[in-house]
Amino acid sequence: MSLDAEHVPVALVIERPDAETAGFTSVFRQSRYFSPVGFREMGAAEDAMRRGLVDGIVHLREDFSRRMRDPGGAPVQVIVNGIDANNARLISGYVEGALSTWLLQKANAGGTALAVPLRVE
Repeated sequence: MSLDAEHVPVALVIERPDAETAGFTSVFRQSRYFSPVGFREMGAAEDAMRRGLVDGIVHLREDFSRRMRDPGGAPVQVIVNGIDANNARLISGYVEGALSTWLLQKANAGGTALAVPLRVE
């Protein structure tokens, strides 16, 4: 018996798609844990969550790529439906795992040490 949740519907709100955000979202698209749905604005993603179409939202603001290069890093907003606390914890953990995977891939591709230029909010 497995307690893993698979194919969790999650909204990916990407305000300004570019190569950096495409690399980030590919981790979600390639994961068996997520069934990502793309949005360009938070309002639509929030509506999808209210209607029960997604269980979480991962939000990258329009300045995400620029802020990735800043010393303070880029914030990633994660909102999960807290009605089922257990499911909310699983989703939060899976999102953090996806972020870690992406950062590790970036470090390996660049031949550098793993840096953490993200803040989960």
